[in-house]
Amino acid sequence: MISKDLLSCATARNKGTCDNRLNIRRDALEASVLSGLRTHLMEPELFKEFCDEFTREANRLRIERGAGLAATRDELPRIERELGKLLAAIKAGGPIEAIVEDMKRLEARKAALIDLLSNAEEPTSLLHPNIAEIYRQRVAALYESLQSEDGEPRRLRCSAR
Repeated sequence: MISKDLLSCATARNKGTCDNRLNIRRDALEASVLSGLRTHLMEPELFKEFCDEFTREANRLRIERGAGLAATRDELPRIERELGKLLAAIKAGGPIEAIVEDMKRLEARKAALIDLLSNAEEPTSLLHPNIAEIYRQRVAALYESLQSEDGEPRRLRCSAR
């Protein structure tokens, strides 16, 4: 904000180290943003196609990540069983050096899995398949909330003051 109603590059104005001397009236910018919300971001077919693809890919990645965590969780009991078998082999008088090496390897893997699981974030919930409609409704509500009584865009408050 270089004045009450004008936006421009403050560095160009105050320091002269920027070549961008363009400026725009605040009301024109706000009207342009609101118009963009209603037109470009709301083209139903294009946005629905984007949402469908985005939802499919995001859900695929979440499912894949969830499957990886499940496989890691499933590996821990297998390691515990193997360690139990090795302990039984020691008790039965098996070759101690080879058994101890296997036990060290399994204990290291177990520690790595526990560390991985303790630091892993659970996959977020899947995206709703009707996200395009939800988005459309929210953008429409935003547009309406930013309109003044006379149909002109309401002045947006700058939070950077």
